[in-house]
Amino acid sequence: MSSGSAACGRNLLSSLVLGLALGHGANSPADQVAWRAGAAWQRQLETPVGVSWAGVPLRQALRGLAQSQQVAIFLDRRVDPNQQIDFAAQDVPLRECLTQLAGQVGAGVGYVGPVVYLGPEATAGKLATVVALQNEALRRVPPERQRRMTRAQAWQWADLATPGELLEQLARDCGLRIAEPGSIPHDLWPAANLPPMTAVERLTLLLAGFDLSYQWSADGQAVKLIPIPDQLAVRRTYDVGPRGTQLLPRLSRELPGAHLTLEGPKLVVVGRVEQHQHVDRVLTGTPPPPARTIPGRTRYSLQVQNQPVGQLIKTLAEKLSLEPHWDQVPAAQMQTRVSLAVKEVTRDELLRAVLQPAGLTFRLSETQLHVRPAAP
Repeated sequence: MSSGSAACGRNLLSSLVLGLALGHGANSPADQVAWRAGAAWQRQLETPVGVSWAGVPLRQALRGLAQSQQVAIFLDRRVDPNQQIDFAAQDVPLRECLTQLAGQVGAGVGYVGPVVYLGPEATAGKLATVVALQNEALRRVPPERQRRMTRAQAWQWADLATPGELLEQLARDCGLRIAEPGSIPHDLWPAANLPPMTAVERLTLLLAGFDLSYQWSADGQAVKLIPIPDQLAVRRTYDVGPRGTQLLPRLSRELPGAHLTLEGPKLVVVGRVEQHQHVDRVLTGTPPPPARTIPGRTRYSLQVQNQPVGQLIKTLAEKLSLEPHWDQVPAAQMQTRVSLAVKEVTRDELLRAVLQPAGLTFRLSETQLHVRPAAP
């Protein structure tokens, strides 16, 4: 961890997920999590976090981060989940942390309802707009179909599920017919537990890994799978009054690629969902959500299985910017193997959880960590 990791003493809520190459236990991907949604989800994306992973498989790192932050993350099938990553970020918003991590593995970040999507950048940049356009398309289907497509429900599947099976189940839930369902290649997916999402969002997320979307039949009873179009844009109109002449040149500079025009007191914007969100912030004078801080509550999460306590403390001390000292600890005791799983604990609680199973205790002095045998 860099020198900036002295954030242990800062008044900042962060979750430092220490993924260690020495053997990191994993929760089941279908573990129940109280996923954040709505305003709480948005706030969490802007909350500063710290993460440090060394030689950890990408899927394992994302799983731990998602669970500790209660923000669901979906990894596209085209991104190697087993690639080992070395990545660290300190005191940055969760949204920025995910963007940096995605960039390191050659991916992009998109948002589908309350789920963060990591996948090919070209796909990630389209998904929010795909959802918006599909919601608009619902206006042309029967009311009962609209209700079933916009009803939110949690989404889970077991290990080794196939996307074809998930598509068929989703269609049954909504009373839909899928034209040419065989166009989805066979694949095997790990178990998942996702927060409540509408059928539009679930279908968009499911098809994203194949660069597919869908279009409705004329009677609104079936959908046909189609490639995601290269160019996607949503048209929205904003009542700006006399401010329009000042806003138009500013927003045109800030939103390259969007098409902006004035129609009297109305500002017409044709662009991606993210560009419309920028327009909303400018018009309302709303800054990005502030970072949430809680004094003195830096938090850490760690999972390890059957690891020598000596090596584990050495790794932790480095990541916590501490200098380890072993005070009369026999070499054999340093080889004691420990297993633990802690979540959102303080630094001292983390160290106690590691040392107590090995019959050890510790004392902190400035930047030094002194480890010694516990009293009988």
